[in-house]
Amino acid sequence: YIEALDYRRLQECSFNKEILGSMPLPYSLCYQGLATALYQLMAPYAFNLVYARGSGSRMKLLGSGVCQLAVCSLYAAEEAIRSHSQVEIALDLGPGTYLTRHVLIFRDPEKKVIESGMRVAYDRDSMDHRHLTELVVSGVPNVNLTDMKAHQTIKAIQAGEVDAGVWNLDEILESGYTDLNVVPIPITPETAKYSSAAIVVSRENQELAQLLRQAIR
Repeated sequence: YIEALDYRRLQECSFNKEILGSMPLPYSLCYQGLATALYQLMAPYAFNLVYARGSGSRMKLLGSGVCQLAVCSLYAAEEAIRSHSQVEIALDLGPGTYLTRHVLIFRDPEKKVIESGMRVAYDRDSMDHRHLTELVVSGVPNVNLTDMKAHQTIKAIQAGEVDAGVWNLDEILESGYTDLNVVPIPITPETAKYSSAAIVVSRENQELAQLLRQAIR
């Protein structure tokens, strides 16, 4: 009979190194809670996290072998699988585990939808921000997609550099922004994927995928 398991010793025999994961910068309580939960659930193992902005960057860390797992939205995970067949989703943590929802922010307090001629913040390095922005401007003529990092959207709107942009409702509420014109983006089966956290691993690393499914419930 097995009376006890020393997971760290088993890890040394199986993986021969620390398990290193990557996730977004913990600027919101939701991300902070997710990081804390991962550390607690993976406490029996030699485990650590690095923080990298943009799901594309995290997928590169995974693909290069620097990290053994990456945390991103379910949408970004599915996009990565379509682009890189060597990765797979080990866990889908469900709606609300990555963020509450995305919203549109407008400089004009009277606006509710994207209109022709608007300058809209656009982060090409973020799969989520890029696709959501393309979704909300779809069919609107003469929209000027203005390149910037997604986290700069609010300051750019306040400075009059852009007219609208997509951002995370959690960060808006937690930062105490009360003077913004915030319009919720409708929740559909497609947009719901942006609020679900997914843990992605290499398709060849089935041992780690099994370990994660056992440890994280």
